[in-house]
Amino acid sequence: MTKKRIHKIYGIFLSVALILAGVCLMVACVRIYQGTYRTDTGLFSPEAVAAAFAPIAIPVYIALALLVGSLILHIFLPEESKKTPPEKQYETILERFAQKLDKNACDPGLCREITRQQALRKSLQIVCISLLAVCSVIFLVYALNIRNFPFEDATGSVVRSMWLFLPCLAVPFGFAVFAAYAKKASLIKEIDLVKEALAQGAEASAPASPAPAKNWETQVKITKFAILGIALALFVFGFCFGGTADVLKKAINLCTECVGLG
Repeated sequence: MTKKRIHKIYGIFLSVALILAGVCLMVACVRIYQGTYRTDTGLFSPEAVAAAFAPIAIPVYIALALLVGSLILHIFLPEESKKTPPEKQYETILERFAQKLDKNACDPGLCREITRQQALRKSLQIVCISLLAVCSVIFLVYALNIRNFPFEDATGSVVRSMWLFLPCLAVPFGFAVFAAYAKKASLIKEIDLVKEALAQGAEASAPASPAPAKNWETQVKITKFAILGIALALFVFGFCFGGTADVLKKAINLCTECVGLG
């Protein structure tokens, strides 16, 4: 069985599981409104909401397990990509032309502009990584401070944290989108500059042998496993110290007080 067929079959199972979990969640919400799980404390009490969602735990957990399995499948059995991304195409074209360029014979103005484009792309990458790291640290410092999440005001604390989380998410994401377009434009401009330099006679007599490409596949796999291991460790830590009960209680309070079930 080919990789493509395995991913296709797994995708079908995952889609069915997600649809089933979504339908179960909607049915549970409808039954809450109908008063099926009414308790002495009210129609939309935390106990009633918990009783309504308890029967659908299995399909929801199966859907979550399949999502995790999808990540593991892509790590151990990556799907073959037939189409090269446009950015990689531009990088390949630029690398091919740059191997023919003799910088010593290149016009100084063109060489400075080529160097400037290379520095621009490197700066965009550094700023993008720095923004992501800074915003992540800012939100983690806030989120890991238990005093920001008092139990008596669970809903308000979650809402307040969103006012910090959304900017911390939007700023690096917005800059990453801008950086992607700017990098593409820079690659195209540098390709034109190298072509112009070659047309002016700056072609090397013997094209330089390409530098051996660094294999990033191992580093990427190590990074993925590290992130997955940290996530599982945090999950186990939270489960062992009662974090699941806190999350469930806050989720119930959020649904009953903020979203509008109550």
